[in-house]
Amino acid sequence: MPDLELDLRAPTESDAAAIADALNAHSRSLYGTDDSTAAEVRAWFAVPDIDAAQDMRVAVLPDGSIAAYADLGGGYGEPPRLWLDLRMRPEFEAAGPHLLAAMERRARERGGAGALLRAIAADRDAPTARTLKDAGFHVVRSSFRMTIDLRAAGLEQPEWPDGLTVRTFDSAEGDERVYAAHQDGFADHWEFHPTPIDEWRHWTSGHPNHDPELWFLVEDEDEIAALCLCRRHETGQPDMGWVNILTVRPPWRRRGLARALLLHAFVVFRGRGKLQAGLGVDAENTTGAVALYEGVGMRVARRHDTYEKVLD
Repeated sequence: MPDLELDLRAPTESDAAAIADALNAHSRSLYGTDDSTAAEVRAWFAVPDIDAAQDMRVAVLPDGSIAAYADLGGGYGEPPRLWLDLRMRPEFEAAGPHLLAAMERRARERGGAGALLRAIAADRDAPTARTLKDAGFHVVRSSFRMTIDLRAAGLEQPEWPDGLTVRTFDSAEGDERVYAAHQDGFADHWEFHPTPIDEWRHWTSGHPNHDPELWFLVEDEDEIAALCLCRRHETGQPDMGWVNILTVRPPWRRRGLARALLLHAFVVFRGRGKLQAGLGVDAENTTGAVALYEGVGMRVARRHDTYEKVLD
């Protein structure tokens, strides 16, 4: 479609429903399910590390519909790591290179020469993979979405080690300790960088699917040893409870806490009528997470690849 007419512009919150429609067309072409809601897209305009006027773009067709969407965030580390979200309606792959070129220009403004620009694409998303590879990106990492069917009889019950037990987070106590425990638990993961607390809150308690009753903590005296922060459901799949963050801090690892927290979350989800549970995980996680999840019955449902390009 070489003669595709496009207007590349910054979106506004009034475009949220149209953007969600485009993103869902993309997701349905890959998995047959929706991926976004207008409420979730509206929340992106408040992401602390994204300036909507500079870092978000839509490719608009002559009839006013949106063919593709992109945004740019991050910028942490040395050299800076910038993250690109690029998604296209399946019939408008030709919009991808135009939008990508615009976002690369913005990435150079933000990160300078030598910055790393990264994008994530599903392994079955051939159009996005083609667009990225043609622009000089290559795959550096992969991640999985893993799921479990909660309808199976005899769902395993958690066993709590060393006299430790779980409790539900009380929003009246404040979230600073939870934030600090999460940062500590992920400090040895690939490409970790401390997330500013305002950004962390945006993606946790500020998410449209947030429910504080689904935040589970394991404490050892006055220390948070482990945590499991869940959401009501995964966007587009209301029958799937979502494990957003699961971590055990280093001094408490190898005691079965991650397994117990995960099983506890499954029991709670099933009690709420959820048919499935899901989570995302680095495919090369060094703490044995993939094997742990397989051990409780989860299976890989999707794979996403991280593409990278060094900006000149």
